[in-house]
Amino acid sequence: MMTAFEWLSKVRFDPKENPSEYMVAYHDRVKDKNIEIPLSDISNVDQLAFVLGKGADEVEVPMHRVRRIYKKGLLLWKREKEGWIVSRQFEKGMEAQLEKVNKNE
Repeated sequence: MMTAFEWLSKVRFDPKENPSEYMVAYHDRVKDKNIEIPLSDISNVDQLAFVLGKGADEVEVPMHRVRRIYKKGLLLWKREKEGWIVSRQFEKGMEAQLEKVNKNE
């Protein structure tokens, strides 16, 4: 199964994908709630964190705070306390996999 880092990297760098179609939900510990942002707002991703904004406005969000990833409103990946429970590979036909994930939700 793919991790949040792998999904975010794949979507950002795969020329077949459009990052503006994706949303990322992460837990903001200051506000104590989940925040949804367009993946296109993320300026950098590494295995430990992703970066929102640029320059002096940059905010680093630890990867363990990523809760969900959506494409066109459909749940693609989610994290539970028990571990990674939803993940499919693009090569197996992501649209079909998205439908299956949402039916099982």
